[in-house]
Amino acid sequence: MKKGRELFGGKALIGGFDNTKESVLYKGSRKEIEDYVENLISEAGKEGIIIGADCTVPADIDIERLKWVREKAAE
Repeated sequence: MKKGRELFGGKALIGGFDNTKESVLYKGSRKEIEDYVENLISEAGKEGIIIGADCTVPADIDIERLKWVREKAAE
């Protein structure tokens, strides 16, 4: 996100998480996911960002993990 902000300035950005089964989104604890979201926001700011995971997420990901991202980002 930081690099995207540098390249695209005030344009909206989407991204942040990897979409693999080895990623923090898939395997990390709630704290690790929340810390990752906090870092993304601190690098890119709250304006004009959409936190996502590449194109998709694994079909068997626990939906609760996505809720943790949303909740942390909303703080």
